[in-house]
Amino acid sequence: MANAEPPTALRGLIATNVLAIAIAYWQGWPLLLQLWPYWAQNLIIGWFSRKRILDLRQFSTEGFRINGKAVAATPETQREVATFFVIHYGFFHAGYLVFLIVFTAPDAGDILRTLEKKVADLPVVTVQDEHQFAEQQRKPIDQLVLMVDALLGLALVIAVLGIVNTLALSIIERTREIGLLRAIGLGRGQLRLMVTLESIVMAVLGAVLGVVLGVCFGVAMMYAVKDQGLEVIAVPWAQLGVFLALAVVIGVLAAVLPARRAARLDVLTAISAP
Repeated sequence: MANAEPPTALRGLIATNVLAIAIAYWQGWPLLLQLWPYWAQNLIIGWFSRKRILDLRQFSTEGFRINGKAVAATPETQREVATFFVIHYGFFHAGYLVFLIVFTAPDAGDILRTLEKKVADLPVVTVQDEHQFAEQQRKPIDQLVLMVDALLGLALVIAVLGIVNTLALSIIERTREIGLLRAIGLGRGQLRLMVTLESIVMAVLGAVLGVVLGVCFGVAMMYAVKDQGLEVIAVPWAQLGVFLALAVVIGVLAAVLPARRAARLDVLTAISAP
């Protein structure tokens, strides 16, 4: 009954809407305030749609029936269809307008301020909206997470020192073995790689063990406090994957000094070591 919307006009409409949303987000406008331009835009689209119906040179009523009777494609029917479209379109946007007036009125947020005045003389009573209440409940959890992160950082430092110490003692105990390997053709680079791989194995093994135990204890704790409203169990797999990758990096860094010391051993001195 109407021609398809030109692709250029459709692309322009989508582009302007995306631009309007980006500007509104950048300026920090409330969502309800952003609906006003769309209301005006839809009114303009509705008016031009009515005009296009009236300007059609070939108006078809194929498949269009009223009370089970076919409708003739006459200019009068064309005007009636356009009027019917405008009336129904207008009813919808009248409801849309009432919604905007009610929920974007200047006094729409006065309920919270009224309640705050009512409890102003009660120091033990506070009035909060949903976001403020969620923020208050999140604060102790965020503090606990910061403490855990601090302990995690300290544990990483201890782990690195432990790997370095273990590798250093291992090289001292295997001085003669290292000398024999160098004597039969093992290069300095290959020796560094061997020590580095040992360090990575220790770091990854510790990380995997820690992740498995941490996930098990975390899930068990969530089940223990399930009655307090914490019913959703979400395991941060991506974060755990980052920790495992970080373990490999730590293993490489921890092996730098022990591998360098092993590579600098004199072959004859190492072989003659007791």
